[in-house]
Amino acid sequence: MEIDLEKSQLQLENEQNERNEDYQQIDNEQKLKDLKERREREKEKLRIIERKRKEEEEQERIKDTQKEKEREQEMYSWNKEQNEIEKVKREQLEKEKEKMREIQKEIENNKYKELDQQMQQTILQIEETVRRLEQEIALRESESQIDFIRSKAVESSLSAQEAALSASEITTLVISKIISGRTPLK
Repeated sequence: MEIDLEKSQLQLENEQNERNEDYQQIDNEQKLKDLKERREREKEKLRIIERKRKEEEEQERIKDTQKEKEREQEMYSWNKEQNEIEKVKREQLEKEKEKMREIQKEIENNKYKELDQQMQQTILQIEETVRRLEQEIALRESESQIDFIRSKAVESSLSAQEAALSASEITTLVISKIISGRTPLK
């Protein structure tokens, strides 16, 4: 009888152990399911963050393209204005040269020495004006080229700063994920 009691007690303990194992397995399965669901939520959050980042990058690219178009339009307008200024200067230069030719003809035809000297002085003044205008034209052309080169250098500098800022943001995101115990998705 005692042996039957021990057997039935052992059997009860075995059944209890089996139930405990079943409960443990159910608990483990629930924890695994919860863990998978949490991972999926984290993955979805990361996908949302990535999608937002891509959208922001696209917006930045659109803004950069718009800024580039605006800069090109400004440069076009500025160049057009400079060309008009140069055209006026050249026309003025041609008028001065024509005056000089007319005066030279008058001097050749002039019989009076005093008048000849005055004309020579006027020609020298006109020649000086012509030289000065030619120098101004050359100076304006070189200034135009320098300003264009400067604007391109500033644009290159801004692009490099924006790229460094983007790299910094990505690094910060990865470091924050590592610190919080989560590894970034591959």
